[in-house]
Amino acid sequence: MGTIKVGYRRLYDAMGCSISEQKEWTASFSIAKYFAEVYIGSRPKYGVAYNKIHTPKYQVPGEETPMVTFEFQKDASKSTYPRNFFTEIAVFEEVDVPNELYRGFIQGDSASQQSILEITAENNRKQSKIADVIAGTIGLRFHCQFVMEIVCENPLAIRNSDDWAFQMVGPAMQLLEAPALNQTGIGMLDQLLPSIGQSSEKAISFGSKALEWLLRAWVEHDPVSKFTFLFIAVEVVLGKVSKIEEPFNESVSRIKALIEACDSESKDQDISYFEMAVRAHERQPMSLSERFELLAQDAKMAGWENDVIAFRKFNRIRNHLVHQGDSNLDLQVPVSEDEVRQLEDLTERYVSLALFGDGRVYTSRYRPTSNQQK
Repeated sequence: MGTIKVGYRRLYDAMGCSISEQKEWTASFSIAKYFAEVYIGSRPKYGVAYNKIHTPKYQVPGEETPMVTFEFQKDASKSTYPRNFFTEIAVFEEVDVPNELYRGFIQGDSASQQSILEITAENNRKQSKIADVIAGTIGLRFHCQFVMEIVCENPLAIRNSDDWAFQMVGPAMQLLEAPALNQTGIGMLDQLLPSIGQSSEKAISFGSKALEWLLRAWVEHDPVSKFTFLFIAVEVVLGKVSKIEEPFNESVSRIKALIEACDSESKDQDISYFEMAVRAHERQPMSLSERFELLAQDAKMAGWENDVIAFRKFNRIRNHLVHQGDSNLDLQVPVSEDEVRQLEDLTERYVSLALFGDGRVYTSRYRPTSNQQK
């Protein structure tokens, strides 16, 4: 077996920043089970790589999309990047690989290099969390401008002190559809939008809270942020869901009457305990999953039982994202693209239900087929 140092490098444009009385600063240290290198200055160790052409966030049907054009300069002084002061964070670990793969990588074999970089990319999620801790600490305790603008992120595999393999990660781009309003849709708009003007101030306030988060989610590319924004939107809707008290109150009255009818020496004490239990129940707030189940069961949209199961899963993911922590920095809460799309579909349908009384939403190639509204 051979041992190779693999890792994750993040380069920030430290916009407007500098170091008093010196040109650069560097540090190397262990963190958790990893080894970190941090550099602040004009000559980052692993060079400057960036996309020379501004790539749009969206690929619009019928429009030509500019090709990604990367420039990499091992010597940062030769880079055409418009600014020349950076924060560089690299997080490494050592991995054992078969001797044949190790020798091929050291000798520059392209297939071996690709295999090593694939191993590196698999480990980068955890290493990027370490980079978050380092970057966040610099930004929080010194100034956020040191770590606001990411120039590039690279998986790295080190051959020696002067040579390494890396991959460029291109910017995310969303492939758009080509929706067209037909006459039926125009007629619906003519009726729908003016009707908003007849809504109460309270209804407008409620609608704005839910739709604000949907608007944020629609333009967000990061899956964790998008998931969070979508979940907040459905939380707004669930804030209006409350317990159905009538059957509960009727049952309470009947049970209390039965206790009072008993000829028992402990009757007064039994009634007291029962009333304490009822008050405790009334003070107990409903969980989000309970609220969603009530809403879904009452609306009975197609597939609502599956919606309840899906929401429980999304609620667990949300709780992991918001509430859990790990002192060893090992907590990972991956959110897949499919999960984000499922939550987007669910959120949109139930926001539509809360605002307009039905679950009708736009059709899309990205919407789960089973829930598309006709």
